[in-house]
Amino acid sequence: MGSRSIRIRELIAMEKCTIQILSGGYVQEPATIEGIQWETARVGEPSKLTFTVIKDDKLSFSEGAETIFKYGNVNVFSGYVFEKRRNKDHHIEVTCYDRTFYLKNKENYVMAGVRADQVITRIAADMGLRVGEIANTGYVIPKFAKSDMALIDVIQ
Repeated sequence: MGSRSIRIRELIAMEKCTIQILSGGYVQEPATIEGIQWETARVGEPSKLTFTVIKDDKLSFSEGAETIFKYGNVNVFSGYVFEKRRNKDHHIEVTCYDRTFYLKNKENYVMAGVRADQVITRIAADMGLRVGEIANTGYVIPKFAKSDMALIDVIQ
């Protein structure tokens, strides 16, 4: 399956949507305009969140700020600001990607006597990614070596 794009404004009431930007030890909830767009893919691509906020005197954040998109009390998206730019109206257009963006990094891994679940756990820890419980895959890989390969490909 390809990616799917959800234009939140068209599907749900905006008053139930909240953008939280965590920056400088503060949680900011800026006013958004022009809707919120959330795009996901089933495999191999990070989720993307784009929105436009109204700049005011209190709003201050930079690239790398953690961002959470909520619908009601449910966290729908959690990621980081990768790009922000002002438009002609001096509003800030923001693009965020979830943590799986870092699985596009190419790295080298050499291990011996490991299971696939241990490889995944190690990669997640190295990239600062949170994972849930990963089942013991049982089979021990005698020699595991991957060079200059995208981490998502190593995991697959």
